[in-house]
Amino acid sequence: MVATQPTVLVLDDDSQVRESLQALLESRGYHIETFGTVEEFLQRAALHDAHCAVVDLRLPGTSAVEILKAARSRGCELPFIVITGYGDIPSAVRAMRAGAADYFTKPLETAQLVHRIEEVVQDQLRTHVSRLAQREVAERLESLTRREREVLDRVVEGKPTKQIAEELGISSKTVEVHRSHVTRKMHVRSVAELVRVVTKYQLETDSSDDG
Repeated sequence: MVATQPTVLVLDDDSQVRESLQALLESRGYHIETFGTVEEFLQRAALHDAHCAVVDLRLPGTSAVEILKAARSRGCELPFIVITGYGDIPSAVRAMRAGAADYFTKPLETAQLVHRIEEVVQDQLRTHVSRLAQREVAERLESLTRREREVLDRVVEGKPTKQIAEELGISSKTVEVHRSHVTRKMHVRSVAELVRVVTKYQLETDSSDDG
């Protein structure tokens, strides 16, 4: 997600709907890309670089549910907001079970739609920032030597310098030197900050693995 403006993709075979949504969302500061066919939409170079997709439920030969499944099969986690002129509960249930972020019927309540898009986009931006931070921490951890990582692991566990020295068979002074190297490589200013950063990374990584 490198665009300066959040990107919203609009897929609808009705040109009037596309043009209306484009004008509406561009007035709110979004970068909009519109598509009239499923093929154009799925051939977009990088769906994952967008922040949200507004997709018509019924399209020639397919549906938003099938398109969402196709996108997910490619590893794309782009949030879909489904819109339709044929609103019914079974369709809504299928769309939401397939992973749609929300569901709106035509004629669209534009204020509600824009509000929901804003929520979805902000969530995507927060997720993106969080992933970048995780990647940076992972890269910094990779830069540590084996001994520095051994010291770090014990510091995060809350063990005092003397105990770490005894467990690793080195002097307390050497532990302090390694700890100093770790704080520098991890770009933190204190041991407390080091523990906080690494613990947060571990918790988020564990959560992602469980998901």
